Amino acid sequence: MNKQAPYEKLKFYNNICEICRMIFKLTQSFHQKHMRLVSQMNDAARSGKQNIREVTGRIQQVNLDDI
Repeated sequence: MNKQAPYEKLKFYNNICEICRMIFKLTQSFHQKHMRLVSQMNDAARSGKQNIREVTGRIQQVNLDDI
Protein backbone atom coordinates (compact mmCIF):
# COMPACT_ATOMS: atom_id res chain seq x y z
CA MET A 1 0.00 0.00 0.00
CA ASN A 2 1.36 3.43 -0.98
CA LYS A 3 1.48 5.97 1.80
CA GLN A 4 0.43 9.46 0.76
CA ALA A 5 3.03 12.16 1.32
CA PRO A 6 1.88 14.92 3.72
CA TYR A 7 2.01 17.64 1.04
CA GLU A 8 -0.33 15.63 -1.21
CA LYS A 9 -3.14 16.32 1.28
CA LEU A 10 -2.76 20.09 0.98
CA LYS A 11 -5.42 21.84 -1.08
CA PHE A 12 -2.99 24.35 -2.61
CA TYR A 13 -0.67 21.50 -3.66
CA ASN A 14 -3.57 19.80 -5.46
CA ASN A 15 -4.50 23.14 -7.05
CA ILE A 16 -0.92 23.53 -8.29
CA CYS A 17 -1.04 19.98 -9.69
CA GLU A 18 -4.19 20.85 -11.63
CA ILE A 19 -2.65 24.08 -12.96
CA CYS A 20 0.43 22.11 -13.98
CA ARG A 21 -1.69 19.61 -15.93
CA MET A 22 -3.55 22.46 -17.61
CA ILE A 23 -0.30 24.17 -18.65
CA PHE A 24 1.13 20.93 -20.03
CA LYS A 25 -2.06 20.34 -22.01
CA LEU A 26 -2.12 23.94 -23.27
CA THR A 27 1.51 23.94 -24.40
CA GLN A 28 1.04 20.72 -26.41
CA SER A 29 -0.89 22.79 -28.94
CA PHE A 30 1.86 25.41 -29.37
CA HIS A 31 3.69 25.65 -32.67
CA GLN A 32 7.21 24.18 -32.91
CA LYS A 33 8.76 27.64 -33.27
CA HIS A 34 7.67 28.43 -29.68
CA MET A 35 9.51 25.52 -28.06
CA ARG A 36 11.57 27.84 -25.82
CA LEU A 37 8.36 29.34 -24.42
CA VAL A 38 6.86 25.87 -23.97
CA SER A 39 9.93 24.75 -22.07
CA GLN A 40 9.86 27.80 -19.80
CA MET A 41 6.15 27.42 -19.05
CA ASN A 42 6.45 23.71 -18.28
CA ASP A 43 9.52 24.28 -16.10
CA ALA A 44 7.73 27.00 -14.14
CA ALA A 45 4.67 24.79 -13.61
CA ARG A 46 6.85 21.91 -12.44
CA SER A 47 8.83 24.21 -10.14
CA GLY A 48 5.81 25.03 -7.98
CA LYS A 49 5.27 21.37 -7.13
CA GLN A 50 8.96 20.82 -6.47
CA ASN A 51 9.15 23.80 -4.13
CA ILE A 52 6.31 22.46 -2.00
CA ARG A 53 7.94 19.02 -1.81
CA GLU A 54 11.26 20.57 -0.84
CA VAL A 55 9.84 22.79 1.91
CA THR A 56 7.76 19.92 3.31
CA GLY A 57 10.88 17.74 3.44
CA ARG A 58 12.79 20.46 5.30
CA ILE A 59 9.96 20.91 7.81
CA GLN A 60 9.84 17.17 8.45
CA GLN A 61 13.63 17.04 8.84
CA VAL A 62 13.56 19.89 11.36
CA ASN A 63 10.84 18.10 13.33
CA LEU A 64 12.80 14.83 13.32
CA ASP A 65 15.97 16.62 14.46
CA ASP A 66 14.08 18.04 17.46
CA ILE A 67 13.29 14.53 18.73
